[in-house]
Amino acid sequence: MKVRELLQTELWSKETSRKVLRRIWRVLKPVAIALSLLLVLLFVSYEIEIHWLTNGERQAGKVALAQVEKLEALSYCRCEQFAAANGEAKKAVEGAREKVRTLRDRGLAEWLEFYRWQVETENAHDLREAQVAEFVAQRHQTLHLDPQFEEKRRASVTEEFRLIRSILHQLLD
Repeated sequence: MKVRELLQTELWSKETSRKVLRRIWRVLKPVAIALSLLLVLLFVSYEIEIHWLTNGERQAGKVALAQVEKLEALSYCRCEQFAAANGEAKKAVEGAREKVRTLRDRGLAEWLEFYRWQVETENAHDLREAQVAEFVAQRHQTLHLDPQFEEKRRASVTEEFRLIRSILHQLLD
């Protein structure tokens, strides 16, 4: 064969390209459809995880929130009632944590635990202050506290509790 004949020989035609592309598309079409459906299912499941609060978690969350609000009412009480209410609130929050199914449920359970922990910490702080004041009084010394600072601190703690409560009520409604 001469070079001219060789160069004029058609190795790949449009028809060959079409045949190859049809075969490739025949294989890729079901794969593309399956991947598209999988992507849609993943998106739907993600949206459900983020935005759906299950009914069991909603009810358990309302019970736990009521227990923690009752605990907050006793937060400055230096008595055994606070310990009993704290135990009940812990059980209610754990009950809410056991009902977790979605990411939103988990977020609600974490907020409830954080609220309960904040109330418990504030009560412990108040008990420490009372013990220090009692110790100083037994030693016949004066305790130098800034009453304006303590007033501002209590106001900020009360505001913090109010904000957490509003977030929890908003999540549960």
